[in-house]
Amino acid sequence: DNASPHHARTTITDLQDRELYNYLLPWPATSLDLNSIEAIWRLMKSRIGKLHPRPQNNKEMITEIHNQWNQITDYEFGQILDTMNDRVDAVLSANGSHTKY
Repeated sequence: DNASPHHARTTITDLQDRELYNYLLPWPATSLDLNSIEAIWRLMKSRIGKLHPRPQNNKEMITEIHNQWNQITDYEFGQILDTMNDRVDAVLSANGSHTKY
């Protein structure tokens, strides 16, 4: 994902030493559009935002995050993963810029 630790000189040198560097895919720097966990966080944020009453402190928020995580179904996880091809296409079409994802 081109995050700083992954693109550090020592990392690049290590990959070159192992003759793996040429196998890396060109990747938009820290592209959240390709990170499925961001879609999960969005889903959880939406659900928590609809709660009445909303969590009032950190302890309540942490509890609710755990509750919401446990309520995500396998079907919902699958739906998010099924969008990966569309996400890759969108990022490529946008030359690495933001997409609807």
